[in-house]
Amino acid sequence: MVKYDLNYIFFEGTNIEILEKALRIRRKVFIEEQGIKEKDDLDGKDERSIHLLVLFNAKPVGTARLRKVDDLSLKVERVAVVKEFRNMGIGKNIMCEIERYAKKLGIKMLTLDSQIGVKDFYKKLGYSVLGSEFCEAGILHVKMIKRL
Repeated sequence: MVKYDLNYIFFEGTNIEILEKALRIRRKVFIEEQGIKEKDDLDGKDERSIHLLVLFNAKPVGTARLRKVDDLSLKVERVAVVKEFRNMGIGKNIMCEIERYAKKLGIKMLTLDSQIGVKDFYKKLGYSVLGSEFCEAGILHVKMIKRL
């Protein structure tokens, strides 16, 4: 079995040096791979958000963005893992780290808009579908929630 070291860095969107690393991952996954328009990914909310950067043996491989909805809930957005590092459990680890972080803040509920293709991934992590499908950036999504 290959041994590796994962590190999780939570940071504010005003930390441009680290944010640029997260944005490179998002560019690879959302813009280059999925064909999402840059203006749809870069929506002006990054500086007002908390982000997570995941390092695999010091290499940036995953990211997510968190936005406060209210005092008791956060919205998870822009969850991305670089293609060659998928199916290693990094996505699941990202979500577990987000839950730990949210609980420390006293957050009681996480919400997210899941692409239909990965809805079952979130269901396995305890998220429930709320509402019907909708289109965002040309991709079908569904709103999901998880109570902590």
